[in-house]
Amino acid sequence: MTRATFQELLQAQRDRVYSYALYVLHNREDAEDVAQETFVRTWQRCQATEERGMVAFLHRTAHNLCIDAIRRRRRASLRIVDPEAVDVEAIAGPRNTTDDPELKLLLGDRRRTLLAALAELSAEDRSYMVLHYFQGLTFREIAAASGGNTSTVKVRVHRARRKLRNTLSELNPARIQEG
Repeated sequence: MTRATFQELLQAQRDRVYSYALYVLHNREDAEDVAQETFVRTWQRCQATEERGMVAFLHRTAHNLCIDAIRRRRRASLRIVDPEAVDVEAIAGPRNTTDDPELKLLLGDRRRTLLAALAELSAEDRSYMVLHYFQGLTFREIAAASGGNTSTVKVRVHRARRKLRNTLSELNPARIQEG
């Protein structure tokens, strides 16, 4: 892979890698470190990997580095993640373009509730949900990135979605029944 091709890959994927790490780790500094290390490893490996397989390699590397970061946290007995501490505006996803302040507030509350519910999932389930629903990856792409198979990914996403629905209904039962 040429330097120019790597630069294109970096430009196209940097926000996705960072936002994925932010969703999984709930910590801006850790997410920045994971994103940087992901691209360093990708650059080191790019000569040995076909160009079309680089995106899958990139996401698999980011996934593995996030899992490693979570393991380090557990070993070091770091703080419990507070979903309110996550900068909601920094999370990738459809941006609110409305000028209606009430609607902006409602959407911000919904994002915080979703973050709190995602925090209840295991790291692996959370990463599958983020990759599929927020990053837009297919089950096949997630399987390639995580080193699993497509069937396993489908089952894990289905189970995680069910857990997420239950958690959301516990956090705010009135809204779930409305929508």
